[in-house]
Amino acid sequence: MALSFAGNGTITGLSVGGLPDGCIASADIASGVIPAGGKILQVVSATKTDTATSTSATWTDISGLSVTTGALASTSSKVLITVMGSGNGAPGADFASFRVLRGSTAVGVGGADGSRLQIGSTMYENNGSAMDKYCFQFVDEPNSVSAQTYKVQWRTNTYSSTIYLNRSSGDPNSTAGMRSISTISAMEISA
Repeated sequence: MALSFAGNGTITGLSVGGLPDGCIASADIASGVIPAGGKILQVVSATKTDTATSTSATWTDISGLSVTTGALASTSSKVLITVMGSGNGAPGADFASFRVLRGSTAVGVGGADGSRLQIGSTMYENNGSAMDKYCFQFVDEPNSVSAQTYKVQWRTNTYSSTIYLNRSSGDPNSTAGMRSISTISAMEISA
């Protein structure tokens, strides 16, 4: 079938794959010139392999668990945030709560209700050698084209006892003692 060009800008008779390589630039897709809804436009991630402890009953940044995106393609872009890791709290004492900040704003947390903590995930106390996991995933809508910084914070829930990240509280130097990683990733998704 021959190509036909209509006065309104439509082309008929063009088969799938009929355009030559290089005639559409990836920058055109990312900028929204060509609709690309649901496409992953960028991915940034951070992995923490060392251990950490805290006794803070207020929100504290976890060193090494933050990411900054590049400029977003559109104000309608969404950012998929995934956070996961493991550790534990002192046996019989306390557990850790986690949340994510975009800049200085908590995102991906539960609704406000009285004096209850708004968190993304929690990690329970456990026995001396075992570890518990924490993980959460949510879609953020920054409504901006600026680069976005996301960071993970943690705190003890009540008792200000020690909480442990990427290790157990007992941490024996044997196969009963384990070490893990914690990660945060951010993926920009086109609208």
